[in-house]
Amino acid sequence: MKNDSLKNILVVNLSNPSRKKHFQELKKYGINMILLMEDPSWELDYCDMYFKANVRNIKESVEKAKEINEIIHIDGVVAIVEHAVPTAAAIAEELGLTYISTETAFKARNKYEMKNAYKENGVQVANYELISTLEEAIKFADKQGYPVIIKPIIGGGSICVLKINSEKELRENFEKVKEEIIRIYGIDSIFEETAKKYGDRVVLIEEYIDGTEMSVESVNFDGETDVIAIHEKEMFDEINIFPEAYFCTPASFSKEIQNHIIETTKKSNKALGINYGLTHTEYRLTKDNELYIIETGARMGGGPIFESALNSTGVNMMHALLDISLGKKPNYKKNQIQKPIASYLYYSLIDHDSKIIDMHYEDLQDVINHPNVIKLYLYRKPGDIIRKSHQTMSHSHMSVSGDTREEAIKLTHELAKKFHFDMEDIG
Repeated sequence: MKNDSLKNILVVNLSNPSRKKHFQELKKYGINMILLMEDPSWELDYCDMYFKANVRNIKESVEKAKEINEIIHIDGVVAIVEHAVPTAAAIAEELGLTYISTETAFKARNKYEMKNAYKENGVQVANYELISTLEEAIKFADKQGYPVIIKPIIGGGSICVLKINSEKELRENFEKVKEEIIRIYGIDSIFEETAKKYGDRVVLIEEYIDGTEMSVESVNFDGETDVIAIHEKEMFDEINIFPEAYFCTPASFSKEIQNHIIETTKKSNKALGINYGLTHTEYRLTKDNELYIIETGARMGGGPIFESALNSTGVNMMHALLDISLGKKPNYKKNQIQKPIASYLYYSLIDHDSKIIDMHYEDLQDVINHPNVIKLYLYRKPGDIIRKSHQTMSHSHMSVSGDTREEAIKLTHELAKKFHFDMEDIG
């Protein structure tokens, strides 16, 4: 039920079960949440009004938003899922609301133009090339050396991102990955515009950077970037895909390195034109302390990142996002000392499309009641289908606290072993 005393915020959304906590916090702020989405389920529990639109169709969504605005004055627009950002930007532009520009939204989804912007502004990136054929891929890899990475020109969630260790692997996988990119991202909101500019060059091939991976969360208002948290990651060893398993904040890097990360994040946001909103930026740091930017998302990190940043720093980034959407500078106070928080995301590494048969947690009640467990979230349920192409998308996550980073990480590893997914191959 809409409350006339509250601001009306349009939430432009696509289905993503890891965003439930984000929705809860948006609602806690005290708004009339107007949901624009094609196929809502649990999201309806949090919204005050719902309007149906295919958010992947920018023109359709803008027209629907204009209709809504005639009925209920929209005060702000937000998107918390990466694929909805270009649509939210187009709506904001049409209605004169605070958001990033449509040009910036495109760059923040198009990995090729993103890397060009970084390079032009002196932000270090791995060598890369936009290609369409296996022959081009082999030529790049021969010059660069293996391993290399192939990924979509547009994408998210590490879907269709593959580490290639040899020409044999490249020959075996290139065409399959290209076909998957077109199948999965052919319906994306910016695919048509991307295809007009680049034709069938939908594969980005790049140098593989060996190093420690991290993600950086920032708040941006009127061109000023404030880095809130740096999460150090632990990746699965010796596999050719990139599921993000473990996160921990604060990071263990030296003060000098952290300052370099912060300054690079400010520089990269400026390169893309991200003047407003939240960002989720990923980097790799080599053993020689060379920092390479991977990509920037013009939205907050998913899964446990929001809750981890909140419990570690005291900053509610969803509330900051709403402040920004209303044209207000966010007002928050960071904890003087960050609290160590570690998180684990559960995946099933599969060879074929599979169905979840059962999911169970040993000593579940003891885990839930553990004084250091912040929350255990389940996104999936028995019967859900997990596509091989989407196996980097997690099923659930857990966040824990500790007096030290080491204590939090150790507990996360111990508890992670207690959760089990039973999968059935469906071919």
